[in-house]
Amino acid sequence: MSKNRAQIAARATGQSGSHLLDTPVAIQRCFRDCLEQATAVEIAVAWARPGWALNELERAGLPVHALVGRAFDMTHPDALESLMRLGNRTWVAPDSQQLFHPKVYLFLGRDGSNAIVGSVNLTQGAFMSNREAAVHLRLDSDAASAWQASMDQWRSGADPVTSRWLAWYRSVWTDPKSGRFGQLRRAEDLEHAPRVRGGGGVALPELLTAAWPDYERMLRHAARTRFDEDALFPEDPENLSYTETLRVTRPILRKPLPDAGTPAFLQLLGGKTSPPIADCGFFGRLTANGQARKELATNAALRRDIDRLLPEVRAAKTDREVLQAGERLFQSITRRERLRMAVVTRLLTLARPDRFFSLNGASERELAQLLRVSMTSLHTWHGYEAALGQFWSTPWYASGPPRSEESRELWDGRVALIDVLVYTWRM
Repeated sequence: MSKNRAQIAARATGQSGSHLLDTPVAIQRCFRDCLEQATAVEIAVAWARPGWALNELERAGLPVHALVGRAFDMTHPDALESLMRLGNRTWVAPDSQQLFHPKVYLFLGRDGSNAIVGSVNLTQGAFMSNREAAVHLRLDSDAASAWQASMDQWRSGADPVTSRWLAWYRSVWTDPKSGRFGQLRRAEDLEHAPRVRGGGGVALPELLTAAWPDYERMLRHAARTRFDEDALFPEDPENLSYTETLRVTRPILRKPLPDAGTPAFLQLLGGKTSPPIADCGFFGRLTANGQARKELATNAALRRDIDRLLPEVRAAKTDREVLQAGERLFQSITRRERLRMAVVTRLLTLARPDRFFSLNGASERELAQLLRVSMTSLHTWHGYEAALGQFWSTPWYASGPPRSEESRELWDGRVALIDVLVYTWRM
């Protein structure tokens, strides 16, 4: 049994033979896991609108047979057109006094089937931000056949969606814009979700459930639109960039801390050298922190601790080892007066950009907003570790390395590069 298949089976165990999905992240992960094991998908929902779930269905490339309600004009014609392209078997429940209200997803597979049943419509808000509840069930072949029979019965009186029918629907359809259904439409399209300003307005559920290609697109979009030039791969390689900062500082950290005043010491702190060699200012400049600069330059005990502990961070393999090594560096640095998370997390980020992110004055407010926590909590090791746990549990983090050279370089720094999404210019 594959890892994903085993995870699905494990989620469906317990006395009831089911697993409750009570957060957007849990619903999305289960939906994606079920898709990976399916050969076809059958759906019955009250509403369908463009968004994450439809994108995942298109990515999976499976036959999708859907029955959709259209009460109150909440079903978008673009969603029906997408479903037509996926399975060529799409129906719309007939108008009647009996409201069509199911939310059923049946994932048919060769080695068994899965179902998700609950309050989750095929909309962006239902999968991304609403307070929804659903149950994941593992079905044997007899149970799956019974479910299919029920869905066939629902479809027996429904209208097939054809190109002609869809053209008619577009001519009579009006997206709700005011009143109660206008509010519902805004919720279903995720317009109300808290977002950070960076990266086109990323919301936490989007970040936590993105696969690697989507996360890379977020990074590249933010790097192009939020900076004067592409902050990942600028046309002029001498320009300030995230990737160049990591390239330059990586070999510096594989040796004892450089002497104060040397170009390598300034680059480690994010300062500019004279004459210019390479500006390593991303991931939190420490040059404006006079106390940090002085301590890192002259405190022999601190320098010995960093020289001893940073190799442990680089060598750590398991999550536990990485966190323990990171906390030891945190404790060693922050017991010195005025040395706080900006110093710790810059060093951790430069040493292990695949594992750590920088917390500094240009990022902490947006990070707190993104994670929906206080800035104070992020400045404790417990709060910082909790944030790491969220990022380490994402599909983009757990993905295998991409093939292209540029994408692999981003993947090697995938946690550190969250800074691209949350960095804000300080005026």
